[in-house]
Amino acid sequence: MKIMRWTVGLCTGIAAVLAAAAPVTAGVSVGHSGWKWGNPLPQGNTIRVLDFNGGTGYAAGDFGTLLKTTDAGATWTGIPTGITSALNRIDVISPSSVVIGGGCSARRSDDGGTTFHRLPFTPSELRCKEPIQSMSFPSSSDGFILLQDGTLLSTSDGGSSFTRRTAIPNTSAKGGGQTPTDTFFTSPTNGVAVTSGPGGGVYHTVDGGNTWTQASGPVGNFKSVWFADANTGYAVGDAGLLFTSTDGGSTWTQRPLVGAGPANFTSIRCAGVICLLATSDGSHLVRTTDAGFTASDVSPSTLPIFAAAFASPTQAVAAGQDGATVVSGDAGVTFSPVPATGGRIGGPFTRLRAASATEAFAAGHAGTLARTTDGGGTWTDLGVPTTGDVVDVSFPNANTGYALDSTGTLLKSANGGGSWALLNTGTQAHPASVVALDANRVLLIGPRGVRRSGDGGNTFAAVHGGIARASLRDADVARGAVFTYGSKSFYVSTNGGSSWSSVKRPSKNSLRKVDFITSRRGFALDTQGRVWSTSNRGKKWTQLPGTGTLSAYDLAFSASNRGYLAISSFGIQRGGFLLKTSDGGRTWHPQLVSSHALSRNGIVASAVQTDFAMDSAGGLFATTTGGDQGSASSLKLRTKSKRVKKKSTIKVTGKLNPASGGEQVVVSARASDHGWVHKVLQVAANGTFTTSWRISRETIFVAQWAGDADHEGAGSKVLKVDLK
Repeated sequence: MKIMRWTVGLCTGIAAVLAAAAPVTAGVSVGHSGWKWGNPLPQGNTIRVLDFNGGTGYAAGDFGTLLKTTDAGATWTGIPTGITSALNRIDVISPSSVVIGGGCSARRSDDGGTTFHRLPFTPSELRCKEPIQSMSFPSSSDGFILLQDGTLLSTSDGGSSFTRRTAIPNTSAKGGGQTPTDTFFTSPTNGVAVTSGPGGGVYHTVDGGNTWTQASGPVGNFKSVWFADANTGYAVGDAGLLFTSTDGGSTWTQRPLVGAGPANFTSIRCAGVICLLATSDGSHLVRTTDAGFTASDVSPSTLPIFAAAFASPTQAVAAGQDGATVVSGDAGVTFSPVPATGGRIGGPFTRLRAASATEAFAAGHAGTLARTTDGGGTWTDLGVPTTGDVVDVSFPNANTGYALDSTGTLLKSANGGGSWALLNTGTQAHPASVVALDANRVLLIGPRGVRRSGDGGNTFAAVHGGIARASLRDADVARGAVFTYGSKSFYVSTNGGSSWSSVKRPSKNSLRKVDFITSRRGFALDTQGRVWSTSNRGKKWTQLPGTGTLSAYDLAFSASNRGYLAISSFGIQRGGFLLKTSDGGRTWHPQLVSSHALSRNGIVASAVQTDFAMDSAGGLFATTTGGDQGSASSLKLRTKSKRVKKKSTIKVTGKLNPASGGEQVVVSARASDHGWVHKVLQVAANGTFTTSWRISRETIFVAQWAGDADHEGAGSKVLKVDLK
């Protein structure tokens, strides 16, 4: 087992790191693509478990989140896992070796988290009869995995292969009614398991899980067991249960925790006789300094805290809901947030705007206006003096900015958001958007027509002409032109908004989003989810069918060949997905950014490839890699004949390269002008997959893959099958 060896030098060094800790600057990746967290910091997914080996520790939780620290929790980096199911088990075998697990996935790294390989306790990560309940690796080669029905698996080769041991008594694997909750092995032979339910208790083995005996005394709903060394163990559970053992788990004694309030405990971690106990509702931690005789309640964070652990006798870390992370330098007496600034600006946000590759703004609820000046690494709240929601913002330079709220109030700042002055828009209507072309020329868009100022917002006048009656809601500034549009209206100005000309819409459907790169080259998304491109300012539009979806609700392009679509699901999985193209819309591949759907008006792509995104829960993200991570992959589709008889059943085959087997590919088909039909397939070890389709009209096919921890996603070219 891993033994915590601490020295005065280590404690002093870690304390110095914590004291000097600065805010984390977008170091934590989202875990599934090349996007990184900017708000909240260090990241926004809920943490369920922490484990340390000296100053090296790991935190894991919802949505496959895995973080690593090498300075006792002062700073964190994100580790891509490619897993989207919750991770609720970590065992840090050594500073370089760690095992993680949750659901049907168990993976191991022996290079400090740089790479992971799968532990084959089940044939497939996509589905398994019994998910992981607990894991324990007492040495680098020996380990145990406890499944949810009580089945116990063991390995003696580090997880390359597994052997069944005797199931935990009284669990469903043995025909009983108890639920296994946790296991801990102090050696390849000595281990303890705990259960909950009728007659739940503590079970002990001295022969590596071949034989189990129930300890006399402990009875109740136990949820966790943990050993500080080969002899000293703790078992905790509901209704304030705490039992301790000093003989490796053979006998157990209950501790009263005098002074602590009633709580259901989910875990315990100790440094000597000082322990921190996590509670099921996360409302507080329980701290004891005498191994459980007496205790006190500690509230370390506004958000619920679900896990706590020690990196040294004095350094403790706790984490929980929405990634809230706090550290203590006095063994859990007091805590401070990571990073030191608190790392959170409350959302949700209503609009995301970028002024440059380094500066961007997120407008939000009740005067919230967040700004980043380091490319999305960190955000601060400027604060606009209004009780309304900030619906739009425009900063033409570092000092001059305009903010529009939900009551139609327009405010101006001349000192970078330090203070704001109220402007007179000259109308009682509530404009939908504000665009400052420079410090003097300011446009108010909608709800009908455009109002223009040429004197920095001191006065506004309505722009005359056909646009005066148009229903408008947004604007887009391109090189040499500014565009404005509503669901049925579309206009362009090439003289700073003084006059406007109508632009032809790409279809009869309403417009949802428009993004032009130049005065002539642009892209549009309609309300049917179709994407269009033009190279002559709308005189001719070309549909881009390779998206494989009609559910796109936002669009952003930074160049004629590079852009994104926001979608709320991919295959059978929901979340904050983007579809990215690097070839002008010919192919699209998915990127998973967040467990929450991305916001409308929530993606911005810049010409220098610093892109920004925000989700519906207030998460802010940025990327300098175009959102991709890992090496490239490719997808190809083919069929025997591209011209078939009417009402034929055809086979469409494909290949993912590279592939190891088990990857999920989504193949989508669309007949004529109908919607898309999707099939989720598992790729064979050689990268191939096959689907069958019944077609009765012209049909197009697209295959897409979201990528994994080592490879970026891929999308195939459109395969078209005609009828003879």
